Amino acid sequence: MILITRFAIELESSSKFFETREGVEWFNHRLSFFKKTCLPSILNQETRPDLWVIFITKNKNLHNQLFNETFAFDFIKIVEIERFTTFKEIVTAFLLEYNLSQSITTRLDCDDALFPEYFKTVKSISDKTSSDCLFEPTKGLSLQIEDDTITRAAYIQKLLPPFLSFINRTGVNIHVFSFNHDEWPKVFITEKQNKTPLWIQIVHENNISNQFGWGWMVKSVVEINPGKIQYLFKTLDVVKKSSFKLIKANFRHYLYLIQGKFYKKTRNRISFKIGKD
Repeated sequence: MILITRFAIELESSSKFFETREGVEWFNHRLSFFKKTCLPSILNQETRPDLWVIFITKNKNLHNQLFNETFAFDFIKIVEIERFTTFKEIVTAFLLEYNLSQSITTRLDCDDALFPEYFKTVKSISDKTSSDCLFEPTKGLSLQIEDDTITRAAYIQKLLPPFLSFINRTGVNIHVFSFNHDEWPKVFITEKQNKTPLWIQIVHENNISNQFGWGWMVKSVVEINPGKIQYLFKTLDVVKKSSFKLIKANFRHYLYLIQGKFYKKTRNRISFKIGKD
């Protein structure tokens, strides 16, 4: 099993973002989250991946800082990217170079985390399948973190989350980054898991692509007391929520869900009428 993480990668070939003060501050902030959330979540896996590949832009300062946090763990490999290309091509080239195309690949952002049972679950599914298969764990946890404190926590159901694994049995040139996480073709056999939370998506001030709870392809949100999951991140503090506040929050989530379903149903009816005319 191979875990793949993008850490600090320039978006364009001419970009020098990580040589600027803003880029260095961004990296330091992400490295702080990586140490407190992402890294310990992998070290605490019941079944660890065989290899964790962390891709990073070629930059001596960034590499040294990341190396200082990971050198003690021999299953972690830092790979510097020397020339700009799509990340899909970067991963493909790496797997071909090391003859790892026929492997299980998993994706994880550097500021997110996985529940301890994640890779144990993937291995269990892998042991039972002989075909190429996409593992889609739809249940996870949304966390809002401010100043080293978990201020909100909620279990969510999210289709095609950015925590997928691809089990490659045929050796074809396909891995977990072959498609955007929410654009996988339906032709692939998919193994869904929606009973046990297996991933943790973290919302913080420097992560503008995610929001707490509701978001793209999220089907349900159930807010919980952050203290219930503090055992996962022992270095973080938590804001304890009263039962009344949680009931109030979940009532709002329920209204949001009903409103969304009503809107979708009404929109479908309008589309049907327009079609008939």
